[in-house]
Amino acid sequence: MLFGLNIPDVGWVTAQNLARHFETIDRLIAAKQEDIEEVDGIGPDRAESIAEWFADDANRALVAELRELGLRFEIGDELKPVEGPLSGKTYVITGTLEGLTRDEAAAALVARGAKVGNSVSGKTTGLIVGEEPGNSKLTKARKQDVPLVDEAALNELLRG
Repeated sequence: MLFGLNIPDVGWVTAQNLARHFETIDRLIAAKQEDIEEVDGIGPDRAESIAEWFADDANRALVAELRELGLRFEIGDELKPVEGPLSGKTYVITGTLEGLTRDEAAAALVARGAKVGNSVSGKTTGLIVGEEPGNSKLTKARKQDVPLVDEAALNELLRG
């Protein structure tokens, strides 16, 4: 549901991570910037943007109107963390993958217990690198000694 609100700087992965972290939109609305920064893949700038979006009266009215129309703003079983072989691991994806879209790869990782972030940090287990990767993610991963994972290794992770 968060992804559909068109919050600036909130794509599919960030929306999933926010939903898992806060579990209800009421908790997210009440969150301070510092609380939002605790979510995997969210830094200070993005956290500030999200906090500002929810502080805006028009956006709060939109959420209230959608709720009145019957939309559910709480985490469902489909988003609750899954225990699996990749539990405790966090991956970031950059570039274009040949066999999967990035969303499909992210969903497959999450289905096996992993978390998927948008930016490389000290918590990142590996950076999955496709064709034409983003230089900033690649550079940050190399500086922080985050392992680079090619598509063949990703497929092994998903099989194993």
